[in-house]
Amino acid sequence: MPRPIRLIATDLDGTLDGNGCSITRYQDFAERLDRYKQRYGTEWVVCTGRSLHGFESAMKPLKTLGIEPEYVIVHHAYIYRRGRFGYWPHLFWNAAIRFQVWSSALYLRGALNEWHRMVRGMSDHVTTVFHRSNRLCLRFRTEEAAAAAAALLREKAAVFKLLRVFHYMLEVDVRTVPYTKGMALSELAQHLGVRNAEILAIGNGHNDISMLDGEAAGATGCPGNAETDVMQTVHLRGGHVAEARKLDGVIEVLDAWLEGTVKSALPEWWTPSKQQQNPKSMGRRMNHPGRQQQAQSPRMALWLGVLAVYTVLVVFASFEVFPSSISGLIMNPFTLVAGLVERLMQILGL
Repeated sequence: MPRPIRLIATDLDGTLDGNGCSITRYQDFAERLDRYKQRYGTEWVVCTGRSLHGFESAMKPLKTLGIEPEYVIVHHAYIYRRGRFGYWPHLFWNAAIRFQVWSSALYLRGALNEWHRMVRGMSDHVTTVFHRSNRLCLRFRTEEAAAAAAALLREKAAVFKLLRVFHYMLEVDVRTVPYTKGMALSELAQHLGVRNAEILAIGNGHNDISMLDGEAAGATGCPGNAETDVMQTVHLRGGHVAEARKLDGVIEVLDAWLEGTVKSALPEWWTPSKQQQNPKSMGRRMNHPGRQQQAQSPRMALWLGVLAVYTVLVVFASFEVFPSSISGLIMNPFTLVAGLVERLMQILGL
């Protein structure tokens, strides 16, 4: 029996773009979304690594047909909601996500420093290739020593959702992988009151795995052009591995979950990814989305950090943790902004 789906999350690039897809196929996609909406009241969120402007540019073919998601997650992490005059950020939700990214990065830096000292202390024949806040790469004299270190570091890294350990010949590479799409999707679902089992996530790339590994979404799927690691993740979670590519594959996934015809079998041509053994082949694609966002928008990162700190102070002040004079100073700007927002929403009829 088909399960109720109240939230559909899709990737954008490589998933919704159809390589010259006809208007008819876009309309078919919209018709599937309408079916879900009529049956379950389903909402749609697009999760992308693009900026908001980049998302809007890529969505023009669908927007001209009146096809727009209720929500968009940009830069892999930050939530915007569609309003009368476009998409608006959810500042408090995004501040919470930014705080999680910052705290995870801080904790990770300490762990990598500790592991670096541990491995270097175990052997004198270790060369440090990279030692950064989000990456540790070591070269050993023998493949046996490298394999032993890789096994140890995989055990240590197992508690980190954002880490993977790659071993290739004499080198062991510990690096971060994109994980914030799943974090942002879970944050959105929590605020919407949607359970894990009621979320369908569809994606094709490594940066979508955090949406597809079962923690953020109970139902999953991928188009036929998905990376081999993505297909394996969907397969292991009992999701639908589509034969069709890109938008056609998305439509196939939507049909499968709507009609209860989900097929998780991997295609006959599927083979395990070689990239799991060769860290050098991963290139820039596996860089941490949080770090990409910092490089692209440092001012936004700074302001989100300030907002997160102020949010904590507002919470403390509301519970009268501080003296009344200090609580008043903290709450005055919040009260003023809240009043202005409420007035604006009344004027706009939202």
